[in-house]
Amino acid sequence: MKRKLCIVTSTRADYGPMRWLIEDIKNDPDVEIQLVVTGAHLSTEHGYTYNEILKDGFVADEIVEMPLAQTDRKSLVKAMGQCQIGMADALDRLKPDILVVLGDRYELLPICSSAVVMNIPIAHISGGDVTEGAIDEQVRHAITKMAWLHFPGTVDSARRILQMGESADRVFSVGEPGLDALCRAEPCSKQEIAKDLELNVDAKWVLLTYHPETMGSIEEDLDRVKNVVEFFSTQGDVHLVATGANADAGGSQINDYLQRMSREYSERICFHMNLGVRRYMQFLRHASCVAGNSSSGIIEAPGLKVPVLNIGERQQGRYISKNIINCGGSVDELNEAYQRIESAEFLRELAETEAYYGDGQTSGRIVKILKEIPLETLKKTFNEGG
Repeated sequence: MKRKLCIVTSTRADYGPMRWLIEDIKNDPDVEIQLVVTGAHLSTEHGYTYNEILKDGFVADEIVEMPLAQTDRKSLVKAMGQCQIGMADALDRLKPDILVVLGDRYELLPICSSAVVMNIPIAHISGGDVTEGAIDEQVRHAITKMAWLHFPGTVDSARRILQMGESADRVFSVGEPGLDALCRAEPCSKQEIAKDLELNVDAKWVLLTYHPETMGSIEEDLDRVKNVVEFFSTQGDVHLVATGANADAGGSQINDYLQRMSREYSERICFHMNLGVRRYMQFLRHASCVAGNSSSGIIEAPGLKVPVLNIGERQQGRYISKNIINCGGSVDELNEAYQRIESAEFLRELAETEAYYGDGQTSGRIVKILKEIPLETLKKTFNEGG
């Protein structure tokens, strides 16, 4: 009987990195793929990105509702409760052998706690990272303790998982799967992207993705976003392309502001709630600079040697490659960091940017392990030697 591998995706943040993993499992004759779609994928306010999944040729075996029209903290907790009820029914019907999840989003808490109670082993991708500026830090490590199998992106992350008492024979440093998209997707020209997004091909393109930090106030987040818009509006050769904040508390306020700015200054700023995995990666390939606090600036951008202005503290604790400049959110700090990006010294450092997060071959490694690892026992023991 084929081993049933159930992938759960709740947002573009986990679907993008897992897109090629889903493809490889789907095409492997020795396993059966099960796909559960929930969370922001089903929210019209966040672009209804389930359509992107369908365009990629994947159809959900189960749809689990998680209403995210309201993103205040109380509403998010209620949505998590509804998701958990739906996951109980979905997992009961599917009866997977392994549940596969990625990352550190709060949506994973009801998903993974359901699997724990139903005695379904969890394979967790991208655990062991550090991001001290968001609640993702707590969620990520909580999922690590729920999970039975671990696929961290780096050796350092694997070491942290071992420090949490996980057994070494279930921890595999495989690289970050988000880099697979850079290696496996067919690239397209800047002219094609310009035509698709109606951009000036001769302009410098700056990609802005800013998510609420969730540990501070939304007012501070909004101030930073406003400063980014103000600063780049003074750069005459720049077109700012902003993508939507995720479904964290305060994300809707950021999106409302960016939408308003894109209407008022349409020749300089454009806003897309969601570019889709392929378009986002292709735009990143041709961007002159990435600004904001998305993990894509930390993980994927180094693979393309694209300069990054990493703003604020959301990604604090991650490894910082040579293409990344950490900066605060004031206009003066942005100006200083942007001037450094255009310096000869930084360009030399940019050319030396290392491939810390992987080689773009992660999905194949994960599938092989998921297929072959014995599942005789789900018992977890705390490894004192971690």
